Amino acid sequence: MKPAWLGVAVCLFGVAAYAQTPSGDAILEKVDANQTSNTKVSTWEMTIRGRRGNRTMKAKSWVQGTDRAFTEYLEPPRDAGTKMLKLANQLWTFSPTTDRTIQIAGHMLRQSVMGSDMSYEDLMEDPKLRNLYQATVTGEDRLLERPCWVIELKAKAGTDPAYHSRKLWVDRERFLVLKEERFATSGKLLKTAEVTRVAQMQSRWVAERSLFRDALKNDGGTEFVLGAMEFDVKIPPRGRPGKSGGVMRRILVLATVIGVGALSYVASAFQSGQHAPKVVEVEKLKDNLFLLKGGGGNTAVFVQANGITVVDTKNPGWGTPILTKIKELSAKPVTTIINTHTHGDHVSGNVEFPATVEVVTQENTAANMKKMAPVTGLSQPGATPPPNIFDQNQGRGLAKKTFKDRMTLGSGADQVDLYYFGRGHTNGDAWVLFPSLRVVHAGDIFSGKNLPLLDANNGGSGVEIGDTLAKAHSALGKSADMVITGHSTQMTMNDLQEYAQFNREFLSAVQGAKKAGRSAEEVAKSWTMPAKYAGYAAPQPARLQSNVQVIFNETK
Repeated sequence: MKPAWLGVAVCLFGVAAYAQTPSGDAILEKVDANQTSNTKVSTWEMTIRGRRGNRTMKAKSWVQGTDRAFTEYLEPPRDAGTKMLKLANQLWTFSPTTDRTIQIAGHMLRQSVMGSDMSYEDLMEDPKLRNLYQATVTGEDRLLERPCWVIELKAKAGTDPAYHSRKLWVDRERFLVLKEERFATSGKLLKTAEVTRVAQMQSRWVAERSLFRDALKNDGGTEFVLGAMEFDVKIPPRGRPGKSGGVMRRILVLATVIGVGALSYVASAFQSGQHAPKVVEVEKLKDNLFLLKGGGGNTAVFVQANGITVVDTKNPGWGTPILTKIKELSAKPVTTIINTHTHGDHVSGNVEFPATVEVVTQENTAANMKKMAPVTGLSQPGATPPPNIFDQNQGRGLAKKTFKDRMTLGSGADQVDLYYFGRGHTNGDAWVLFPSLRVVHAGDIFSGKNLPLLDANNGGSGVEIGDTLAKAHSALGKSADMVITGHSTQMTMNDLQEYAQFNREFLSAVQGAKKAGRSAEEVAKSWTMPAKYAGYAAPQPARLQSNVQVIFNETK
């Protein structure tokens, strides 16, 4: 979604200049009135000017009124598909890299948006400034060769805005905010924003190019360039699969219906669209081993002499599409499901498989699946958890066979070896080795080259994950060449070794910062991806904050 301050700037129309100085509240009322429209659709670029170079992202946003907004990032490839959904005072983000949705709330709101100078708090504040501030005209100035009113805003009694006071430079004729400064209660400057170029779009004056800066950061700020904006356009209630208009409306309607408690269903809407066709993509890894992508975690299909073993079954509603796709690959029946861990995007499809299918998990995962506890970092504390899919299906799909550290299923070319090396993503992360094919499925303990999700609620550990990954590499290094990740592309055993080291270094950095007396929030705000891991996904602020907190809690 557009920055809140940019929203103030881009939705204005020309009006006659005042013959005398109006009151600050009258000016602010005009600014508020001019920024509103029934709908807005915009495309824009955001360039983050960091100390190590610039990074540019392209995005498209859809807005309905003042309390609904949806943004999808389009470029570059590593950020494409990242989405943000705002409904009133609630905000969710979805990362395609990890295939997970996170609700942003509490202290997370102060984190950076995609590494920019903006915070999630900037996105969430009431766009109508008159609801929050009392305005006073303090002078006149000239910017971009335009006469401006200078007004100061003070927070109204009984409100709690992100910034105690603001200073605005407002175009006297167009009521376009050309410059802004935001201050803390102490009077310290926190953020600045300045329009460097304006343009007319559909007879409205908009901020075509703007620079937003966090005054507490030592960088070049974040530049926004507006490509196009349409006002009061119809956002289609339906659309062909993949078309943004239909997707946006489906997500908004679905999220409104289910409410804040059922976050897993909001996640499912982000990831696939509940009303869109559930398309399962197939990648052939070996003659009898296939990877099914879409709808949750990566699913492996191992075709054996007398049946088929499936590893992980994706989100709710994806079991039947998996079975349909399997029938295209082989006429043999599915005999076994192996779940790598307890999370809903890996186990929920279990309930749609025939009751005769044997479900196998590590013993801790079997216990976790009976509870389906909220996932650390994805669920807001105190929020109503989504329904337990296994309770809803009278226990169908729960584990029938478990193992502690090691189990072998079948023999010869059909053999499958299961391993547990210790805590990491959860306390039940199973490694599934197909020894005849030299391929291992790691699940989400190695979801991809990124910060892992450390689910402390389900036994995950930021202290132990690096060692667990190293044990897996040591034990399997001579038995496998390919690693199927939880949500990314296939990796090598060298990648696994590197990932173990990455997690050990992250642990060391966080524990060192805690020992030095820094808070978890300070660590999360200052940590950046080491240069030698340049190919890793940019850390999502909420994930980073959650992981740091998990390690702080584990470190005495």
